[in-house]
Amino acid sequence: MTQKRNYWRAFFDPRFYSTLLRQLRTAFANLHADYQASLEARREQSRAKAGLRLRKDVFVSDYKSLDIGEGAEIDRDVRIVFPADMNDDRGTNITLGAKSYLGRRVSLGVLHGNRLTIGDYTTINDNCVILGDVCVERYCTLSLNIFISSGNHYSTLFPSWLIRDQDAWVQNNPEHANRHSNPVHIEEDCWLGWGVFIKRGVYIGRGAVIGAYSVVSRDVPPYSVQVGAPNKEIARRFDFRPPRELQAINEDHWPYFYAGFFMRQEEISASRELNLLFARSRVRLLLEGGTFDRLVISGQLRDHIEQLKLAVACKGISLGEIFIKQRSFSETLEINAEVWEGQVARTPSVLRDYNEIELRVISDECTKQADYCYGIALISIHARTDPNAA
Repeated sequence: MTQKRNYWRAFFDPRFYSTLLRQLRTAFANLHADYQASLEARREQSRAKAGLRLRKDVFVSDYKSLDIGEGAEIDRDVRIVFPADMNDDRGTNITLGAKSYLGRRVSLGVLHGNRLTIGDYTTINDNCVILGDVCVERYCTLSLNIFISSGNHYSTLFPSWLIRDQDAWVQNNPEHANRHSNPVHIEEDCWLGWGVFIKRGVYIGRGAVIGAYSVVSRDVPPYSVQVGAPNKEIARRFDFRPPRELQAINEDHWPYFYAGFFMRQEEISASRELNLLFARSRVRLLLEGGTFDRLVISGQLRDHIEQLKLAVACKGISLGEIFIKQRSFSETLEINAEVWEGQVARTPSVLRDYNEIELRVISDECTKQADYCYGIALISIHARTDPNAA
């Protein structure tokens, strides 16, 4: 009898209907959200983003500013966060390269004007947090619980203020806001151990290894093995000394084909048959330091490419263009001494002793391709005093 009385009392209790109505609203809201997600997925041109929209275990705040490469894999509970008021902010972007991997509970986030890039075949393992202007190039391996940020908190601008208030003041002050982000650049083939912290503005050279729980507050040379807080070098993978001439058939020269080449063994096995290393639309190579007035490059265009134009730069200084008109080519770029006058080299501190050569494709038919459109067999630099210059 008491149970029946309690039943009828609950039946006529307004709180019962309030709870029921709230649950029904939540259920209909979830159904509507699923329906909207399915509509957005149908409209989505990218198959990867279409599939991502249907997942409930991944949060993306703005799909328009997210680029996902073919075969990229995203595990559960990943968060990809953009500023709330994007409104056609084309300068803000997050890119996940082809065959890249984001582990469980990885968080990626940017502010206005930031670009965050995860390169092809790069693995970001569980619980990593990457924020701001950060570029992790291809073939990298990041262990668990790593933190990387191009930003900072502020405690000394107005010491008597709360740190949160100082941070807000910086974001609302255009002069300081523009300097808030100091990009982090991690080159290809780097391995970062468990719990590493990377400070804003740090450059990590190709092939570097960072030990577990290290605090990286200064630039890391290529192929250096570093540990500690702050980071210090304890070993090198090998003696890194770029020559003045690089040959694709020489395995010892491969580390100096610094960025933008197809370097996995299955990719190299195909290019070695042609005595080449296949190149993407933008590549960088490291050669011996010192002045030079002539650059020689030889290689081969891909079958369907009839001609190619390359913009050449050294340490960020434009040297000119090379126009390739034959499938098998050997081209020479003569460099005037005036090119170097008054120019300020733009290169990381740990690369200043070398000549960093950048080759960038400026032909329309090639820049849109994800795979290669030419390969390099040899590249060298020469000075007039060079005994091999003739």
